[in-house]
Amino acid sequence: MVTSVAFSPDGLRIVSGSPDGTAYVWDAKTGKVALTLKGHSGWDKSVVFSPDGTRIATTCSDNAARIWDAKTGAELVALEGHSDWLQSIAFSPDGSRIATCGKDATARVWDAKTGKELLTLKGHMGLVFSVIFSPDGSRIATAGSDTTARIWDATAGVELFAIKGNTGRVRGIAFSPNGSQVVTGSNGVKLWDVKNNRFDALILKPDGFSGGWVRSVAFSPDGSQIVTGSSGAALVWDATTGVELPLLSGQTFNGSRIAFSPDGSRLVIGGDNNWLWVWDAKTRIALLRLEGNTGHITSVAFGPDGSRVAAASKDKTARVWDAKTGKELLVLRGHTEEVTSVAFSPDGSRIATGSEDKTARVWDAKTGVELLAFSGHSSYVTSVAFSPDSSRLATTS
Repeated sequence: MVTSVAFSPDGLRIVSGSPDGTAYVWDAKTGKVALTLKGHSGWDKSVVFSPDGTRIATTCSDNAARIWDAKTGAELVALEGHSDWLQSIAFSPDGSRIATCGKDATARVWDAKTGKELLTLKGHMGLVFSVIFSPDGSRIATAGSDTTARIWDATAGVELFAIKGNTGRVRGIAFSPNGSQVVTGSNGVKLWDVKNNRFDALILKPDGFSGGWVRSVAFSPDGSQIVTGSSGAALVWDATTGVELPLLSGQTFNGSRIAFSPDGSRLVIGGDNNWLWVWDAKTRIALLRLEGNTGHITSVAFGPDGSRVAAASKDKTARVWDAKTGKELLVLRGHTEEVTSVAFSPDGSRIATGSEDKTARVWDAKTGVELLAFSGHSSYVTSVAFSPDSSRLATTS
C-alpha cells in the first residue's frame, strides 16, 4: 500500500511512503527505485520534497519526522519533540523551515538545516490534521479535529485567530493564490480574510442548504471565485464577499466533480446524473450540456488550452468533448471496471486514466488510441497525474 506520494519540483523523481515506515524514491522516467529511505519504525503518514528538490521530509507514526538528502538518501536530521504520531509536514516556501503536526494537538516549526525546534504552536484540543505555510511564508495555517482551524504568525508562533463554528472535524485547508484568504473544508466551507486579520468568517452556505458533505473545493485561477461541490449541488462564491453567485439557469444537480478552465473563464461540473455542464464562470450561465455517459461522473478535466473537456465515468469509459461546441470527440474504451480519474498531459497530446480494474492507461488525445497500460497496482487506481514536462505519469492506489 502507498500511504503518500509526491513529485520532485523538476518532475524527475517521485517519493512514496509505505506502512512499514520505509520511503522510496523512484526515477520517474524508468520507474526504478533510486533510493530507499529507512529509519522510521512506524507508518509513513506524509512525504514531501523541499522547494529546491535537494531534500525529502517524511513523517511517521513513530512520533518523529526525518529529513533526507534527496541525492544520496542519507538521513540528515531527525525532528523529535512530538509526543504522539505525526500527520502532516510542510516546507516553508524558501525551504529554511519545516512545519509538522500530529496527534499530540500541536504543530511545530523546525530549522530545516539543523533540526532545532523553533516554535511549538499550542491551541488545538485534539489531532491536528494539516499544516501549511502561506505563499509568502509569513503565516501558518492548521486544521484540527476540534472543529477549528487556526492561523499563526510563522515567526513569533503567536496564534492570530481561530476559525470556529464548524460542526465537524476540519480536514482540509488552503491559502488563496495571493495568500490573502484561507478556505477550510468540514461539513461546510468557510472563507477567511487572513491578510487583514479579520475575525469574521465568510460562511459559504446558503439559506436552507442541504447539499451534504462538501467533497471538493477550488479557487479560480485568479482567486476571485470559489467553487464547492457536494452530493447535493455545485455552488459558486465570490471570494471577497462570500456571497453565493447563483447558477442562473436554475439547474440543480449533484456537482461533486468540478474544474476551472486554465484561463478561469469557464467551469465544468459533473456528478451523479451522467452528464456534465460547462458554465461561463463570470455570468454563471450554462453554455453546454455534455452527454454520452451512462454512469455517474467520477472525474473531470480541461485540456491545457481549454479547448477540450474530459470526464471519467462509472460506465467504464472516459470521454472527450469539444469545449466550445459540445461535440463528443472521443470515447476511451479499454478499462474493465469504473474509471476513477482522468488527466490531460501538460502538452495536451495524451490523456491518462485510472480505474478500479487496478490499471492506469495512457491514450492518444487526438485519435483515442490506447498507447500504454500499467498493471502493477494491487488495488484500485484512485488518481493519475502527469509530470510538468509530460514525460512521466504518477498513479496512486
